[in-house]
Amino acid sequence: MRPYRYDLAVFDLDGTLLDTSRGILAALSDTLAEYGRVDVPDEDLTTFIGPPIEVALRELLGLRDEALDRAASRFRTRYREKHLKKAAPYTGILPLLEMLTALGIQKAVATYKREEYARNLLCHFGFTERIPVIFGSDRAGLLQKSDLIRRCMAASGINDPTRTVMIGDTAEDARGAKEVGCDFIAVTYGFGFTTVEKAKALGPVGIAESPMDILPYVIGKERGKSCEYPIISPIF
Repeated sequence: MRPYRYDLAVFDLDGTLLDTSRGILAALSDTLAEYGRVDVPDEDLTTFIGPPIEVALRELLGLRDEALDRAASRFRTRYREKHLKKAAPYTGILPLLEMLTALGIQKAVATYKREEYARNLLCHFGFTERIPVIFGSDRAGLLQKSDLIRRCMAASGINDPTRTVMIGDTAEDARGAKEVGCDFIAVTYGFGFTTVEKAKALGPVGIAESPMDILPYVIGKERGKSCEYPIISPIF
């Protein structure tokens, strides 16, 4: 009998592992300013953190097709060159990852951030020592969150989606999990879910208001219930 509820925990990046809001908002503001949009407050821009940047540029600038591609390329250039490392790990997330490692639960990242940016950023903050599997957006922007979750499962040797859980802060994370057939844990400390009610509406198996709240849902022995778990000192 397997000791824990899941064999693989797949994490979103923006708003789940790292607070990347400062860098993303700066790059987005730079890009919008090139198109004459200097009137959008940061609190409105925050709603676009998480989904592909094309979503924000399409809605805010009304761009389509090649014009949208050019604007997205400008955003990514500014983000990579000026703002990528303006980020910080959420308090408690690194100890959580250490506990999952000690318990033998595999970990992966599935993010809409460009894969090379994601690896660079996660390496900078010490996540690649704790999360060996990382998949991000392709250059064509064709991969969906469900595709990324499946790649994480394949790289981790997991065939059963019911032994996998997606952890994230947006509806895209919830939708990707549903398409794959795995469970979803919503985190409310990120950007996507501004209220617990919005998170509940997507049918997660658990809602985490802090990184450490994720742990009992991942190791719980019964669906929708948590179980007692050992206190494990983080390994640094």
